[in-house]
Amino acid sequence: MTTDPLDFDWSALSHAYGPATDLPGLLRALRSPEQQRRAGAAEQFRARALHQGSLYPAAAAAVPYLIELLADDSAPDRTLGHELLAAILPEQELDRLSGIRPHRLGPRLHELAEQRSDWYLARRPEWLRHGGYRRPEIDPVYRQAYEAVRAGVPTYLRLLGDADRDARGLSAHLLSFFPETGPQTTPAIIARLAVEPDPVVGSFLCLTAGTIGDPDDADLVAAVTRWRDQPGRINRWTVLMGLVRLTETPDPGMLEQLCDCLFHGPENLYGWAFHQEDPALAAAVALGDLPARCLPGLAAMLLDRLAAGGEDMSRFMYAVQLLFSLVFPDGPLPDGASPADLSTQQYAAAHAVLQSGLIEDVAVARLLRECNLPGDEATLRSWCPTPPATT
Repeated sequence: MTTDPLDFDWSALSHAYGPATDLPGLLRALRSPEQQRRAGAAEQFRARALHQGSLYPAAAAAVPYLIELLADDSAPDRTLGHELLAAILPEQELDRLSGIRPHRLGPRLHELAEQRSDWYLARRPEWLRHGGYRRPEIDPVYRQAYEAVRAGVPTYLRLLGDADRDARGLSAHLLSFFPETGPQTTPAIIARLAVEPDPVVGSFLCLTAGTIGDPDDADLVAAVTRWRDQPGRINRWTVLMGLVRLTETPDPGMLEQLCDCLFHGPENLYGWAFHQEDPALAAAVALGDLPARCLPGLAAMLLDRLAAGGEDMSRFMYAVQLLFSLVFPDGPLPDGASPADLSTQQYAAAHAVLQSGLIEDVAVARLLRECNLPGDEATLRSWCPTPPATT
């Protein structure tokens, strides 16, 4: 450790239990030769600086020490640096913090979902009583944490050439959070993809390329495309999560594989760094990063899989949100709409949700109401009494 956390005045910062004077000891313990002590320190750091999903000022102050830990090849477990850096990044605000540029082909599916959610909330009585709904301002602590982790980009780029595969792969993951650094980062990713020997690290680089890269960058698209047919379904899915974002009109094979991941990918995959180690969620995010016009045929694929059912229906939540953005690209139904106003695919989507039994989930009921569809089973059944003739 070239810098000592004791050199900082931690008493001026707070965490969940008061002044952060105990954090220097925890940061030092992350380098302990004893695995149990390191694990305990990481757990205590989370409990204090990231308590119950809240982010405290002390978390941002700890970032330089965590970056240094990740970069230190003599540390007993440098992956703890990545683990805590990723936990500090406020994922729920990343789009707003990074100032992500609009897609040239229209609003992304996840942006359409956010618009429907805002429309729904703006009509809620509890918000109307207080002057209407407004998106909350970004917490300054979130911005401080984001900028602190982004300051490590030069280190993460250097680590792409590290001898340790974990350092390379985890650094690639951290770079994925900062699309605004794309002009600086993509040349390094292209160069690394040309020589990377490890298929897992290569797949991480491809996913990152998709999240920060420009679809008009022919060299980047070619570099990622060369990795498309990697052995192992997790690696292939991961590569496609990046490639789909770089492709104006993804081919059916690409969409079919990502749908397979969406419905059948492992719920948690230890060591897979993206989106809480949940490939199914990551597939949903990747597809949601594209406009509806880029995804012809995806609605039909989702409808087929919803109709087939499955043991874990909770996994279908991702598919339902994507499906509604695809079939309601112009926003919710107008007030006073009737079943006759539904398009063929809108009818099919509502009927698929009804048949799946997902309407009993309050979150799915809200997704229906965000489209101005009935959110209760009896009324929705009166709207969709028979199977759709065709999708």
